[in-house]
Amino acid sequence: MTARMPHLLRFMRAAPWPYMTGLASLLLACALAGLGLSHLAQTNAARAAIFGGWGTGWFVVALFALADGVSRYREYQRIKAMLLRYGYSERILEPLARSRCQRDAALLAASEAGHGDCARAYFTALGYRWYHILPDSVMRNPLAFLRPSFLRSSFLPGKKGVRTGTPPAPARAHHLAPGHAPHHGPRRPAARPAAYPAGHRAQECDPSDLA
Repeated sequence: MTARMPHLLRFMRAAPWPYMTGLASLLLACALAGLGLSHLAQTNAARAAIFGGWGTGWFVVALFALADGVSRYREYQRIKAMLLRYGYSERILEPLARSRCQRDAALLAASEAGHGDCARAYFTALGYRWYHILPDSVMRNPLAFLRPSFLRSSFLPGKKGVRTGTPPAPARAHHLAPGHAPHHGPRRPAARPAAYPAGHRAQECDPSDLA
């Protein structure tokens, strides 16, 4: 059990928000289910059904949150492997900037690959701060949670790649004034690099240039 603790901690650090959301939703679902059972014992079927329905809804939220956490851990593994193999590149990080959960996974991967300062400086230069929690697409449209494209990008990360005939072009960092909120308007989606040619050179990074 002790040997598995570092792995479990890394699993949680890759996606802290989904796991906290999942745990809170699960506790709320259990509390509502308990209330429903107590009303059922009192032969109050109507209230029991109401509390049971709410409990079921929060249980589904918990399942989605935990599934999102597993997806983020897979994304952390993929990004870390790419950074170790190809070196630092903003093109690797750019597709992950639009979601707090994805940024957390990318920052952990970059830190363990030796590029933590560069990754933090890059996301800061884009205007993201600790209080930017909801994904950009949800900020633009709260119903984005229901879109198949949002669910696919959330639960099936890294399924789309780019052709390997050309080396990755460095992503442009968007320098914003300190304290400026990130732009939540339409942004052109960046391609996710699948593999780079053998002659690819890692992008040089100086965190002070992005500050």
